[in-house]
Formats: sequence, C-alpha cells, structure tokens
Amino acid sequence: MSSDIRVGVVGVGRNIEKTIEKEYLRIERLLQDLDFVAMYIVESDSKDKSGQVLESIRSKYPKFKYTRLGNLSEKYDQRIDRIRHCRNRYIEEIRNEKRLKNTDLIIIIDLDNINNSLKASSLTKTINEAKYDWSALFPNQLFNYYDLIALRCNRWLICDFNNLVNRAYSIYKSDLNAVRFGKSFRYELLRQKYFRRKCIRIPQSHKPLQVISAFGGMGIYKTEVLLQCDYGTHEVVPSGECEHVELHRQAAKKGFKFFVVPNLINNRISKHTLRKSLLCRLAITSSRKVGKYV
Repeated sequence: MSSDIRVGVVGVGRNIEKTIEKEYLRIERLLQDLDFVAMYIVESDSKDKSGQVLESIRSKYPKFKYTRLGNLSEKYDQRIDRIRHCRNRYIEEIRNEKRLKNTDLIIIIDLDNINNSLKASSLTKTINEAKYDWSALFPNQLFNYYDLIALRCNRWLICDFNNLVNRAYSIYKSDLNAVRFGKSFRYELLRQKYFRRKCIRIPQSHKPLQVISAFGGMGIYKTEVLLQCDYGTHEVVPSGECEHVELHRQAAKKGFKFFVVPNLINNRISKHTLRKSLLCRLAITSSRKVGKYV
C-alpha cells in the first residue's frame, strides 16, 4: 500500500523567503497518498528574510525542520562547493534524525519552483509501479531534458558538460575570434550550441532510461543510498564538478542503479532551458560564421 511507504524530503536553499512555504505545501499535496514523515531544509548565504520565514514555517508545521549555516561564501569561493557543503549537512541529518533515518524513501528536491508540473498521482504511480531494480528515480521535462550538468549517460553525455565546452573552445578559439563582441560572448555562443545539441527531448512513452547520474530538480532515493554515500568534499572532487555526480559515483560503486522516468514530468519547460534558448538565439543572430566550425 502507498500509505505504508515512509517518505522524507530534504533540500537546500538560498533567498527562499518568498518560495519556501509554497514548496512545503506543494510537498504535502504531492505526498498525500504516502506516509510523509518530515521535511528538512538547509539554508545558507541568504540576503533576504529567509531565516524569519523558516522559523515561522517551523512553528506552524510539525513536520518541517531546518538548519541555517550562515555565510558560507567566506569559506568557499565556488558556489558549487557551498551547495556541496549544504547537501552533506542533510546527509548527516538523514543518518542521525530518527524520522528520516527510518524512512523507505528520501526525496531530494530543488526549491526554485522547478517541480511545478509534478502531480501527486504521477509521483505515487511511479513509486508503486517501478518494479525494476532501481535505487533512485529522476523526473523528465515535457519539452527538453535540461540538467546537463548533473547528467552522465552512455551514448548521450558521458563527460562533464562544462569540460566538453572548454575543450571545444580551446580547439575552435582562433575561428571564434571572427565573432563580434568579447571573449565571454564567444564562449557563451559555443556553450549554447553544445547545449542545443545535448538538450534532447525524451518521449514520455520511452522506457525508463538508465543513467550514471542525473537530477533535473528532484530525485527519489531509496534511503539506503544516502545512508551509505555522500557528496564528497571540495578537496577530493574535481573542481567545479556537479555535486550530484560524486554522490552517484560513490553509489554506482556499491551497485546502486539510477533511472530517468520519462513519464514523470516535473516541469514543462524550465527557466534554465528558456534562458539558454534565448541566449542561443541572440548568439546565432549576432553571428552565422561560427556554425561552419562547430
């Protein structure tokens, strides 16, 4: 029975005063057919009134808990390292907080409204009907799958997307000098061309797609994955690498398996995809010369 499946929710946030209560209420609706036990949020580096709002929510909803880590930018220069630190904090909570530790599933969720198309019926059906051997499930987007930074998948994107673009830029650098504007614009032009190539549409009718790593705004993890693996540290993980990749790298070594579920739609078209699409149009309009090189 669905109601027997105990589910915890965790996430990280910054400047979330206007969104966090909406996200909590969304989680309650999404998990109405499951046994939702707790939601735990790690906040850092906010410039707004996130702290006050988090405390207000905690006082209203017994299942809600949070931790504030202050200004991590003083310790970590790179944003990805701050995120990694925060995610490792909720790993500690999962391992030590009784409600979360005793769950069957942990849903890791982004708090930027990326999951605005997710439906409770679809989420429950995905969990109940996934009869194959899975350790974590990730959503799809209706138009194009956008999260190339977290993605690793054979025959699609096996390497770090940023490294792919950097290598291409070093190869085509002299040719790109023909493009108007500065270096940053030329680099962005190349980046958007590669994004368009790799940002593909996965039909909802496609079978679950096994991946090495993914995310896409949400991950449904069997709790045992997070009891055994973490996000690593900035000292040992390649500089700038997406934090999800390290978690999944550790998990894969232990035999855990991950899938993108094509009919689990969490967003029609993400702001990330839309922003990149608009940038790409601008770049293409500004110069047609680069096309023959890349």
